[in-house]
Amino acid sequence: MALTALAAACNTPATTLDAAASSPDAGAPPVTSLKLSGVVDAAPGSSLLVLSSVFVAWDLAAADLGTLYKFGEGNTLGAHFVLQLDTPPPDGALNDGVVAVGNVILVKASYSLADGELSLDDSDALIDAAIGAAGNYAIIYKTGESKALPWLAQFPRGLSCGKGIRPRTGPDSTLSGEPPVTGFAPVDCSTMHLTVGPIEGIVFASWYPSRQTSKAVPAGSPTPL
Repeated sequence: MALTALAAACNTPATTLDAAASSPDAGAPPVTSLKLSGVVDAAPGSSLLVLSSVFVAWDLAAADLGTLYKFGEGNTLGAHFVLQLDTPPPDGALNDGVVAVGNVILVKASYSLADGELSLDDSDALIDAAIGAAGNYAIIYKTGESKALPWLAQFPRGLSCGKGIRPRTGPDSTLSGEPPVTGFAPVDCSTMHLTVGPIEGIVFASWYPSRQTSKAVPAGSPTPL
Protein backbone atom coordinates (compact mmCIF):
# COMPACT_ATOMS: atom_id res chain seq x y z
CA MET A 1 0.00 0.00 0.00
CA ALA A 2 2.98 2.26 0.46
CA LEU A 3 4.26 4.77 -2.02
CA THR A 4 7.17 3.84 -4.21
CA ALA A 5 10.03 5.60 -2.48
CA LEU A 6 10.65 9.02 -3.95
CA ALA A 7 14.37 8.32 -3.94
CA ALA A 8 13.82 5.20 -6.03
CA ALA A 9 11.68 7.14 -8.49
CA CYS A 10 14.58 9.54 -8.88
CA ASN A 11 16.99 6.62 -9.22
CA THR A 12 18.75 7.65 -6.00
CA PRO A 13 19.50 5.38 -3.03
CA ALA A 14 16.99 5.31 -0.18
CA THR A 15 18.06 7.06 3.00
CA THR A 16 17.02 6.14 6.52
CA LEU A 17 16.71 8.81 9.20
CA ASP A 18 17.53 7.46 12.65
CA ALA A 19 15.87 9.19 15.59
CA ALA A 20 19.22 10.47 16.81
CA ALA A 21 20.24 11.89 13.46
CA SER A 22 19.81 15.51 12.39
CA SER A 23 17.88 16.62 9.32
CA PRO A 24 19.62 15.82 6.01
CA ASP A 25 21.58 18.61 4.40
CA ALA A 26 20.25 20.38 1.34
CA GLY A 27 20.91 18.34 -1.76
CA ALA A 28 20.89 15.03 0.08
CA PRO A 29 18.61 12.22 -1.17
CA PRO A 30 15.09 12.39 0.29
CA VAL A 31 14.72 10.37 3.48
CA THR A 32 12.40 7.47 2.68
CA SER A 33 12.32 5.53 5.94
CA LEU A 34 12.21 6.64 9.54
CA LYS A 35 12.94 5.00 12.88
CA LEU A 36 11.79 6.66 16.08
CA SER A 37 12.47 5.64 19.64
CA GLY A 38 11.98 7.68 22.76
CA VAL A 39 10.37 8.25 26.11
CA VAL A 40 6.78 7.80 27.23
CA ASP A 41 5.62 9.87 30.19
CA ALA A 42 2.29 10.22 31.97
CA ALA A 43 0.14 13.29 32.49
CA PRO A 44 -1.04 14.01 36.06
CA GLY A 45 -3.67 11.48 37.04
CA SER A 46 -2.60 8.99 34.35
CA SER A 47 -0.23 6.02 34.52
CA LEU A 48 1.94 4.13 32.06
CA LEU A 49 0.83 0.80 30.62
CA VAL A 50 3.24 -2.11 30.47
CA LEU A 51 2.49 -2.60 26.76
CA SER A 52 0.56 -0.45 24.26
CA SER A 53 0.51 0.31 20.55
CA VAL A 54 1.58 3.40 18.63
CA PHE A 55 -0.27 4.45 15.45
CA VAL A 56 0.58 7.19 12.98
CA ALA A 57 -2.61 9.07 12.04
CA TRP A 58 -1.94 11.29 9.02
CA ASP A 59 -4.04 14.45 9.09
CA LEU A 60 -6.15 14.97 5.95
CA ALA A 61 -6.57 18.67 6.71
CA ALA A 62 -6.90 19.74 3.06
CA ALA A 63 -10.08 17.68 2.71
CA ASP A 64 -11.55 19.59 5.68
CA LEU A 65 -13.68 16.58 6.62
CA GLY A 66 -12.09 15.76 9.95
CA THR A 67 -10.70 12.47 8.62
CA LEU A 68 -7.40 10.68 9.06
CA TYR A 69 -5.22 8.21 7.16
CA LYS A 70 -3.70 5.47 9.29
CA PHE A 71 -0.28 4.31 8.12
CA GLY A 72 2.50 3.01 10.34
CA GLU A 73 2.63 1.62 13.85
CA GLY A 74 4.95 0.63 16.65
CA ASN A 75 4.71 -0.21 20.31
CA THR A 76 5.63 0.85 23.80
CA LEU A 77 7.18 -1.07 26.63
CA GLY A 78 6.78 0.81 29.87
CA ALA A 79 8.42 4.21 29.53
CA HIS A 80 9.85 3.66 26.03
CA PHE A 81 8.40 3.54 22.52
CA VAL A 82 9.64 2.35 19.14
CA LEU A 83 8.13 3.25 15.77
CA GLN A 84 9.46 2.52 12.30
CA LEU A 85 8.25 3.58 8.85
CA ASP A 86 9.91 1.48 6.18
CA THR A 87 8.46 3.62 3.37
CA PRO A 88 6.86 7.05 3.02
CA PRO A 89 3.09 7.28 3.52
CA PRO A 90 0.88 6.57 0.48
CA ASP A 91 -0.37 9.27 -1.88
CA GLY A 92 -3.72 9.20 -0.09
CA ALA A 93 -2.14 10.71 3.02
CA LEU A 94 -0.85 13.79 1.17
CA ASN A 95 -2.40 17.25 1.48
CA ASP A 96 -2.39 19.30 -1.73
CA GLY A 97 -0.05 16.67 -3.16
CA VAL A 98 2.96 18.08 -1.28
CA VAL A 99 2.88 17.23 2.43
CA ALA A 100 1.68 14.59 4.86
CA VAL A 101 1.52 15.36 8.59
CA GLY A 102 1.47 12.34 10.86
CA ASN A 103 0.22 12.56 14.44
CA VAL A 104 1.68 9.84 16.66
CA ILE A 105 -1.13 8.39 18.77
CA LEU A 106 -1.03 5.89 21.61
CA VAL A 107 -3.73 3.18 21.94
CA LYS A 108 -4.19 0.04 24.01
CA ALA A 109 -2.35 -3.02 22.69
CA SER A 110 -5.68 -4.78 22.04
CA TYR A 111 -6.84 -2.06 19.61
CA SER A 112 -6.31 -2.95 15.96
CA LEU A 113 -6.81 -0.89 12.82
CA ALA A 114 -5.83 -1.58 9.21
CA ASP A 115 -3.75 0.92 7.26
CA GLY A 116 -5.66 3.18 4.90
CA GLU A 117 -7.92 6.21 4.72
CA LEU A 118 -10.44 6.27 7.56
CA SER A 119 -14.05 7.33 7.36
CA LEU A 120 -15.21 10.11 9.65
CA ASP A 121 -16.70 7.53 12.03
CA ASP A 122 -13.49 5.48 12.08
CA SER A 123 -11.41 8.63 12.54
CA ASP A 124 -13.56 9.64 15.49
CA ALA A 125 -13.33 6.10 16.89
CA LEU A 126 -9.53 6.22 16.73
CA ILE A 127 -9.43 9.52 18.60
CA ASP A 128 -11.88 8.14 21.16
CA ALA A 129 -9.63 5.08 21.60
CA ALA A 130 -6.47 7.15 22.04
CA ILE A 131 -4.88 6.98 25.47
CA GLY A 132 -2.13 9.47 24.66
CA ALA A 133 -0.13 11.09 21.88
CA ALA A 134 3.02 12.96 20.94
CA GLY A 135 1.40 16.35 21.42
CA ASN A 136 2.83 19.30 19.48
CA TYR A 137 5.06 16.95 17.43
CA ALA A 138 4.44 15.35 14.06
CA ILE A 139 6.14 13.29 11.40
CA ILE A 140 6.44 15.40 8.25
CA TYR A 141 6.63 13.93 4.75
CA LYS A 142 7.34 16.52 2.08
CA THR A 143 7.29 16.05 -1.70
CA GLY A 144 7.20 19.69 -2.80
CA GLU A 145 6.66 23.32 -1.82
CA SER A 146 3.43 25.20 -1.09
CA LYS A 147 2.78 28.94 -1.02
CA ALA A 148 -0.11 28.26 1.34
CA LEU A 149 2.24 26.55 3.82
CA PRO A 150 5.30 28.80 4.18
CA TRP A 151 6.60 26.83 7.15
CA LEU A 152 7.11 23.84 4.83
CA ALA A 153 10.09 25.54 3.15
CA GLN A 154 12.20 24.83 6.23
CA PHE A 155 11.84 21.07 5.79
CA PRO A 156 13.85 18.76 3.54
CA ARG A 157 12.05 16.57 1.04
CA GLY A 158 11.21 13.17 2.41
CA LEU A 159 10.53 12.15 6.00
CA SER A 160 11.52 14.23 9.01
CA CYS A 161 10.08 15.49 12.30
CA GLY A 162 8.49 18.79 13.28
CA LYS A 163 7.35 20.64 16.37
CA GLY A 164 4.47 23.10 16.44
CA ILE A 165 5.27 26.79 16.32
CA ARG A 166 3.24 29.77 17.45
CA PRO A 167 2.06 32.29 14.84
CA ARG A 168 3.90 35.55 14.27
CA THR A 169 2.31 38.76 15.44
CA GLY A 170 1.85 41.70 13.10
CA PRO A 171 -0.13 42.63 9.99
CA ASP A 172 1.29 39.79 7.86
CA SER A 173 0.53 37.03 10.35
CA THR A 174 -2.99 36.28 9.14
CA LEU A 175 -4.44 34.93 5.93
CA SER A 176 -7.43 36.86 4.52
CA GLY A 177 -8.41 38.08 7.96
CA GLU A 178 -8.57 34.57 9.39
CA PRO A 179 -6.87 33.71 12.71
CA PRO A 180 -3.09 33.23 12.40
CA VAL A 181 -2.08 29.79 11.14
CA THR A 182 0.47 27.86 13.13
CA GLY A 183 2.80 25.34 11.54
CA PHE A 184 5.88 23.29 12.27
CA ALA A 185 9.60 23.84 12.62
CA PRO A 186 12.14 21.05 11.98
CA VAL A 187 13.42 19.25 15.07
CA ASP A 188 15.61 16.27 15.79
CA CYS A 189 13.34 13.22 15.87
CA SER A 190 14.93 12.11 19.14
CA THR A 191 13.16 14.99 20.92
CA MET A 192 9.71 13.50 20.25
CA HIS A 193 8.07 11.93 23.29
CA LEU A 194 4.67 10.41 23.99
CA THR A 195 2.37 11.41 26.82
CA VAL A 196 -0.23 9.06 28.33
CA GLY A 197 -3.37 11.00 29.24
CA PRO A 198 -6.74 12.21 27.96
CA ILE A 199 -6.39 13.20 24.30
CA GLU A 200 -8.42 16.38 24.82
CA GLY A 201 -5.73 17.56 27.25
CA ILE A 202 -2.88 17.15 24.74
CA VAL A 203 -1.99 20.12 22.54
CA PHE A 204 -1.49 19.66 18.79
CA ALA A 205 -0.40 22.17 16.17
CA SER A 206 -3.05 23.64 13.87
CA TRP A 207 -1.15 23.88 10.62
CA TYR A 208 -3.48 24.16 7.63
CA PRO A 209 -4.87 27.56 6.49
CA SER A 210 -8.53 26.52 6.32
CA ARG A 211 -8.46 24.91 9.75
CA GLN A 212 -10.85 26.61 12.17
CA THR A 213 -8.56 27.42 15.07
CA SER A 214 -11.48 27.62 17.48
CA LYS A 215 -12.33 23.92 17.10
CA ALA A 216 -11.60 21.46 19.87
CA VAL A 217 -10.05 18.14 19.20
CA PRO A 218 -12.30 16.06 16.90
CA ALA A 219 -10.47 13.68 14.62
CA GLY A 220 -8.12 15.48 12.30
CA SER A 221 -8.75 18.86 13.95
CA PRO A 222 -6.18 19.09 16.74
CA THR A 223 -6.21 21.88 19.28
CA PRO A 224 -4.20 24.94 18.20
CA LEU A 225 -1.16 26.02 20.20
